[in-house]
Amino acid sequence: MPSDLADEHEAIRTRAGLMDVSGLKKVHYVGPHAESLLEYATSRDISKVYPGKSVYATMLNEAGKFVDDCVIYRTGPNAFMVVHGSGSGHVLALMEN
Repeated sequence: MPSDLADEHEAIRTRAGLMDVSGLKKVHYVGPHAESLLEYATSRDISKVYPGKSVYATMLNEAGKFVDDCVIYRTGPNAFMVVHGSGSGHVLALMEN
């Protein structure tokens, strides 16, 4: 275990790091309009994400401004899991509309 910040930085850069992501939001979107919803709400071309693959994306508001970053996993033809850290109700409200 690294004893100081410089040692920890070197360990992460040369070996591996572990990060607790249990606080991140995990939201599932399933259905015939899931892909078009994510196309609208993020900066990525979701049609190029195949089942079993994921992409990094940015979530945008109605004006196209940055709200949060996220990872979008395609779990099936019309099924996605979006993982993001925002506690903002805006992100979930945007996705629910």
